[in-house]
Parts: sequence; structure tokens; C-alpha cells
Amino acid sequence: MNNPENINRFKNYAPVKLEFLTPVSVGDGDTMDPMRYTIVKEGNNWIFHLLNIQQWLMDESQDESLMNILENADYREVRREIQTRFDPNKSGKENLQKYSLAHLPLAANSTIPQKFTDELNNPGSSDSLLIDTALRSSATHRMLIPGSSIKGAIRTAVIDWLDMEHDLQLKNSRKIDFALNDLLGQISENDFRALQINDFELPHEASILVNAVEKRLKEKRRESTPKNTREASGALVFDARQAVFSCSSAALGSFKKSPQTLTIQQRRDGSPKTEIFDWSRLCRTVSDFYRKRFDDELEKFYRQPHLSATGTLLKPVCERIAKINPDSEMLLRVGHYSHIESMTITNVDPEKQTTYRQGKKFYPGTTRTLADGRVPFGWCIMSLTSENDLKEWRFALSEDAADSGNRTFALLKTPEQKKAVAEAEQAQKLAEAQTEQLRIEEENRLQYLESLTPLELLLEKLHEDPDYKASFGKLDDFEDEEQLKLAEFFKEKFKKENQWEVKATKKKKQFQKVQKLKQILGE
Repeated sequence: MNNPENINRFKNYAPVKLEFLTPVSVGDGDTMDPMRYTIVKEGNNWIFHLLNIQQWLMDESQDESLMNILENADYREVRREIQTRFDPNKSGKENLQKYSLAHLPLAANSTIPQKFTDELNNPGSSDSLLIDTALRSSATHRMLIPGSSIKGAIRTAVIDWLDMEHDLQLKNSRKIDFALNDLLGQISENDFRALQINDFELPHEASILVNAVEKRLKEKRRESTPKNTREASGALVFDARQAVFSCSSAALGSFKKSPQTLTIQQRRDGSPKTEIFDWSRLCRTVSDFYRKRFDDELEKFYRQPHLSATGTLLKPVCERIAKINPDSEMLLRVGHYSHIESMTITNVDPEKQTTYRQGKKFYPGTTRTLADGRVPFGWCIMSLTSENDLKEWRFALSEDAADSGNRTFALLKTPEQKKAVAEAEQAQKLAEAQTEQLRIEEENRLQYLESLTPLELLLEKLHEDPDYKASFGKLDDFEDEEQLKLAEFFKEKFKKENQWEVKATKKKKQFQKVQKLKQILGE
């Protein structure tokens, strides 16, 4: 496990690892039916395949029997025909190899294959067999956990801490968006722009399909709300012997203003406070927020007799959370079915946020949606890792791409499609080269800064800091020639901004600053 010091090499750049404790599912807002996927048995395993149906139909447009079925049969017969033509145990092995965009194995105890087969062969089936699709890379078709989701989870925890620590009374704000703008700034200048997290990409084998099943706090006979099958990440909870993770990179801070820190400058009237979060403090703050919610959910739901099996399955997750390094790891909950408690600040009580459905009052916080009806969604740990770990991860992804890349490239029939892929690959290589160049520049810049004296370092930062006046008080930290140089800097800046020739009657504080500078400069 790495320490926060490992990010110093490139100023604010840090390799990070995302470890999945329970399934994480971030959807793309789309659903697919068996016209776009298939589930087939290959050897002893059931495998889900995402199909490029459009390309297949274009290639088979001269098949009159297929076209006749598509034009005249109902959807049940159409999807059965498609499944037959992609069944490797019949005549569809070549089609499957050629048109499968992505694939993932299903668990041996999964009920999804049996349901898929039964409903597919049932002429009267009304089940659409829909699957909520995960966000995927357009280039590799691998599942993604977007960095924006991670950043949003971190943001919620930090805002909660600020609200609690400074009694901001966000719960009393009628328009919470305006209140947050007052606190953090507009989008163009929002303090959280200093935190950047890149997407996490998973190998095909690390993705799974699960049934999303709603469970109630109080055991009742009435049926729960039906939900679709979902794509999600694999997780520790399914196999405690092997961690499921992804690696990416993150950046914290702005070199010009606050390298390696997230600086929150409260803009509310009467609250001129500044809070600075380095990686260690950020990890502690975020983990505290989500650890309480994990413990509360465990106690409230999974100690109930009818949900106790979930509590038992979460034992390895509890053990891993107990071993979190507070300075370099943060507990998070992200993605679909994270539930309202993990997306709401403490002082806005989710239990009181009632809604109405079909004229009936609905209280949130009374149900949990569990993967396969057994384990909760969304729990993960993000940690600082090493450059070597990130390089090894990228190599592993390239090996995964070699396994499915030939199949994907075989789908590209037209010169335009092949050209588009070639251009995308070239753009990716260029972006990687630019990123590497930026890292080298940052390293050189850091070495340059380390060679400066305290005064030189301060002047270097003040030259590009629009809030340079906040450092005026540092004049007293220096003596003789160094104090004189700093005074000359402030004089030059004040003159450029027409702040040198001021009157005490109009700008008292600025006048006092000018007088102090004149005293130091002997004017």
C-alpha cells in the first residue's frame, strides 16, 4: 500500500486503484433485449455476449428466410431466430466469434441463464428479458466506472463535513444548488475543479450480470418492485480469495494555487473560512462519511432475521474495511442502488424526505436493492498506488484487448470504419504522449521549485496568484534584503492595479498597506 508521499513525484498526479467490495453498476441509461445480446453455454460455462446486430443484419441482408422472419414474425419468434443463429452448439459459432463485441462469464449459481432459456422458448412469454447496460468504452467495449462518479461521491462527503463543521445550515436552504454555489463557487470557478479523476476500465472477465432484487426492512408478503438484470463489476464479496480492482490516475490541486491539495474557500457572507484537504485528510474525511453509512445499513437491515444471510456474506467486506489505511485509502459508495443515505448529507434526514406514488405516501430508507437478492451494490475502496502498479494494469488491459480485439476489428467492414478506428488509436497514442510530456514538465518544475529559497518560492507563486494580497502579512516573516524584495513586488503589483495612489478616506486598509511598503522601501 502506498503512502501519500508517493504523489510528490509529479506534483499533483497520483496513480490510484479502485477495489470493488460489492458489485458496482454505473449504467449508460440504456436497456437491451435479446435482439442485442445472447447467453450461450460454452463448455461448462454460461457466457453473456454483447452482439453487433446492426453489422450482422447488414451482412445477412441477402438471406431471404431471415428477412422474411424479421418482417412478418412477432418479436418472440424474431429473438428466438437470432439466438439460434448465434448458438455455438448449433450453427452459430462463426457468427458469435465474428460479431461478439464483449463477453463476460456468468456465475455457476446464477439463475439468469435458466430464466433466459425458459422465457426464450416460451411462445407466450411476456418477459422482455431486459438488461440495464453498463457504461462502456466506445473503443474497447469494456465496462467503465467513470471518474465523475467517484468525484461526486467524494464531493458529497466533503460537503457534509463542511456543513457539520461550520454549521452551514444547508438543510434550511430552499434552493440547495444556489447554497452550494455560494459555498463552492460557480461551475467555472468551482473549488472541486482541483480534483480530477480519470475513468476506471475493467477487463471483460471482471464484469458480471446480476439480478437486482428489492428487499424490504420489514418482511412482507406483498411483491417488491420488479427490476431489470444489470451489468456490474465483480467484487470481493463473491470471492474473498481474489480482489477485483481497476487502476487509473487522479490529480489533486492546482499548481498555481494549491499543489496536491483541495482548497475550499467559503464564499458565504460572514464565513471567510478556508479548508485545505491534502490526500490524507481527504481520505479520512470521505471514509468517515461512508463508514458510518455502511455500519448503519449493516445494523439496520442486515441484522434483521430475513436479511441475516446478507450480513454473513458481508463478513469479508467488513474485514477489508477494518484494514483501511486512513492516510491513503478511502471507502466510497458509487453507482446505481447506492441508496439515498449515501447520497445525502447528514443534516438532511432522508427518513423525512417523503414522496408520493399513486396517491400513497412513500418513505425512503425502508428498502434495499441487492445484487441477486444477496449483497448490496456500490461499495468500493479507492487508494493511492504506485506507478508500477498502474503500468502493470495497463499491460493487463492490453492483454485483455488482444483476446477480444481481433473479433472487434473483424466487424469493421468499410474503409470508413477502419479509418475511424485507426484515427481513434492515433488520438489515444497522442494523448498518452502528451500526458507523459506533462508529467516530465511537472517533475522538472518541481525540481526547480525545490531549489528556490523560501522568498523565491513565495514570489514564484504570487506572480500568478490573483489572490496575492492574502499573503501581504508574510512581509513580517522576512528581514532586510528579502523583505525589501517582497515589498518591491507588492509595490509593482499595486501600481499595475492602480492601488498605489489611494486615499485613507476611501480605502483605509489599502492605504495602510501602501504606507507600510513605503516605510520598508524608505520612501
